[in-house]
Amino acid sequence: MTKKKISITISLLIISFGIFLLSYNYFMEQKLAVFNQMNLKLYALEGEEEEEDLSVEVEVDDIQSEEQEIPEVSGREYIATLRIPAISLNLGLVSPDSPYNNVDSNITIISPSDMPDVEQGNLIIAGHSGTGYLAFFRNLYRLQIGAQASVTYNGTRYNYRLANIYFEEKNGYVSIHRDRSKKTMTLITCTKDSDTMQTVYIFEEIE
Repeated sequence: MTKKKISITISLLIISFGIFLLSYNYFMEQKLAVFNQMNLKLYALEGEEEEEDLSVEVEVDDIQSEEQEIPEVSGREYIATLRIPAISLNLGLVSPDSPYNNVDSNITIISPSDMPDVEQGNLIIAGHSGTGYLAFFRNLYRLQIGAQASVTYNGTRYNYRLANIYFEEKNGYVSIHRDRSKKTMTLITCTKDSDTMQTVYIFEEIE
């Protein structure tokens, strides 16, 4: 085989592999999107029927977006929904005790979190950023102070406004700076275009 033919063969293999990766990522994104929409509808139907620092340990490797297989999703039920209209985000949350409450399956409630019905509590959620199909928080970087969000939990909608954005070094811990006299929600993800930083978004409840 001539050098030219070898070069062409290698190029075709590289192109084929690239197409496969793109197709796989697209398929997984669509699969997760369909599953998310189904569970959101189920959650909605069920609903119709019925300033101090706090160090929070977060496994930094867990919120870096990677291409990897996700566990089977059967039996995973949402207990709440998170919506951020400015970035068209609409995702379900599973129970903190669920095996699917991890960033390799979903956005994740981090301990020590309070659910939205706890006065002066803080709901802490982590999620992937980046470009993989698990990057549920890929667009958080677009948010600006004042952006609104809501969490629906136990049939009640809790509304929030983004009050602060700051950066923390990836060292396994996040210091949460919030007004403890207010009910808050904290979102954590890796900082866009950085391998060493993570971004913290502090939302405060509004009436």
